[in-house]
Amino acid sequence: MKTYIITSPCTGKTRTASRFHSYGGITILDHNDLMESMFEQNMISVQSSELEKAEVLLNHLDSLKYPTCILGAYMPENPSHYPNIQIIGVVLPRLIHYLYTSKRRIRSTLSRLYSGVPILESMEPTDRWEKWTNTAAHRNKVISYSAQHKLPLFGSLHDALDSLKYQEDDHLGNTGAHP
Repeated sequence: MKTYIITSPCTGKTRTASRFHSYGGITILDHNDLMESMFEQNMISVQSSELEKAEVLLNHLDSLKYPTCILGAYMPENPSHYPNIQIIGVVLPRLIHYLYTSKRRIRSTLSRLYSGVPILESMEPTDRWEKWTNTAAHRNKVISYSAQHKLPLFGSLHDALDSLKYQEDDHLGNTGAHP
C-alpha cells in the first residue's frame, strides 16, 4: 500500500515522520526530507512549481516496492493519475491548527532572541508559515481540493495513519478487532 497524505504546514508532518519511521508496517516519510534529496539530485529546483513537486513526490512513491506513506503539502493536478497510490487529506481542527502555527512562530522568535537578534527584529516572521493567514489559506486549499477530488479527509495525522494501519492489517489478512 502506498499513500500520500496532503495536509497544510504546521500540522505535525515532520514531527510525526521523525517519531514514527514506521507505523503499522508502513514506512512514514516527510516530504521536506524527500525534497532536500530531490534538490540534491537535480530532480527539482527552487523554481519548480508546487504541482511539479507533487508529481515528483508521487512518481517517487509509485516507484517504491514497500508500503510507504509520504506526509506532504503539495497537491497533484489530478489524483486519479496515480491509481496505485491512495491520496487522502488531513485538516486539523481550526483552533489546534492555529495553536501549532503560533507554536512555530514562538519557537522561531525564541531561537532568534537566544542567538542575539534584537527583540523587535526577532518578532518578525521569518517564513510564510509563521503567519496564520498563510497557513489558514493553505488549509482551505486542502479542504477544497479534498472535496473536489472526493478524497477521504481526516481530522489528524494520527487518525489517518491509524486508518492505513488497519487497511494494511486487512490486506495482510489479519483479523484483529478495529477500534
